[in-house]
Amino acid sequence: EEIPFQIPMIKSPLDKIQLTSGQALPPGFPGPFIFADSLSSVETLLTNIQGLLKVALDNAHFQEKQIQQEKKELRMELYREREIRENLERQL
Repeated sequence: EEIPFQIPMIKSPLDKIQLTSGQALPPGFPGPFIFADSLSSVETLLTNIQGLLKVALDNAHFQEKQIQQEKKELRMELYREREIRENLERQL
């Protein structure tokens, strides 16, 4: 069961900053890290943390879906093995 989770967003400062070019981003990161003179270092840090939290949340949702799929597959395998065992017991 998926629990909705909302990361509180800070006021977007993107309209008044210049992003540095050529920044390497981690896979799945929603946008470039922000380094701008017009933002305080605390605002920059909070914005970057917020982006990383979003990536972590997306990864957690993906892993939860994988776990649910694996559980479903294991239940089906258990059901098939139970059917096979019952059929063999009837034959004996």
